[in-house]
Amino acid sequence: MADKDLWISLQNLNLGLERSPVKLSIEANRKRDAAHRLSLVVKGLHSSQNPAGIKIMMPKIWKLEGRVTSRINEDGTVQFFFAQEHQMLTILDNGPWTYKDWLVVVDQWTRRNSPDYLRIIRFWIKVLNIPDDSKEDRSIREIGGVLGHVEDIHIQQPIADHAGEVWIRIPIDIDVRLIFARYFSIPDSEAPVLIRFIYDKLRKFCSACGSLTHLAATCTFQAQGTEQLQLPAPPQRPNQDPPPSNLNQMENIPHSPIEVADDTMGETVGSNINMDTSDNQNFNEAQGEFMDTLNSGDLQDKINATFVIREIGSVSVPAPDRGTKRKGDAVNEEGEVSTTRRKIQGQSSATPAKGEVDTPKPPLPE
Repeated sequence: MADKDLWISLQNLNLGLERSPVKLSIEANRKRDAAHRLSLVVKGLHSSQNPAGIKIMMPKIWKLEGRVTSRINEDGTVQFFFAQEHQMLTILDNGPWTYKDWLVVVDQWTRRNSPDYLRIIRFWIKVLNIPDDSKEDRSIREIGGVLGHVEDIHIQQPIADHAGEVWIRIPIDIDVRLIFARYFSIPDSEAPVLIRFIYDKLRKFCSACGSLTHLAATCTFQAQGTEQLQLPAPPQRPNQDPPPSNLNQMENIPHSPIEVADDTMGETVGSNINMDTSDNQNFNEAQGEFMDTLNSGDLQDKINATFVIREIGSVSVPAPDRGTKRKGDAVNEEGEVSTTRRKIQGQSSATPAKGEVDTPKPPLPE
């Protein structure tokens, strides 16, 4: 044992440190740059995202299994090497990406000397409640500016089957606390307008402070001077049923609010840039019913309650429309209806309807 310790200590001698640094040749640097040019580096934001799991699962999530090579770096990041440049660019364009329901940062190796290397996640963010006359480039950029630099704007004009939508793409620093709602003073509006932000492909995060690295159950952030946010209910159209809500179902669960958020939703929010208009309207209308006076922490819990994500393998898809019945339920209900219908028809043939007199028929002549 002593000999082994002695051998290890001999290997750690600093002999040679006094000599001048050795500079690698230009050819060696050129070959290294060429070998790494088509590579992406991935880093998890949560301790549960082990590098070995990222190395195995990300090619499957990208649908590139068997077509990329990878290695785990000493700093805990995972580097993926692509054969074609379009594959790498597609991964960057279709982000953000998640592993174990937590976001991962994906960056190009060629950006390794940039100050924001492995610190930026680009989100497509849907902006709700912008007045129609403010849906122009300058106003949208100023509204999105509260979140960060607006890189791109997509305005979908309303058509017969879909309402108009406004999307912005913003690079978000992984240490920034997300913002989901802000009031804006807009000309010709008597009161400040509440603008809401829906982050596409956002999964687990902290509903107490907006961090991307932990859940509310472990949050230590103390908000200074938290103000109550007044959320007006949207106007109800005539002959319109009240919007569905998951809150009534959640109230029956015997958990604390934090446990409900962690167990039921996993503090998960998601949206889809190709979401149907009916889904968007249900979401917008459902919020107005229960958002009267909420502080910032309660607000985000209620937001999360309106979004439910289910996992299918490694791909996240929005849950079905609230209020729709499963196929088996529909069959059972149809069977009950037909059974009831048969009973009613049988009763109507044997028993006179209410308010009618059972008059006997006259005897036939002999």
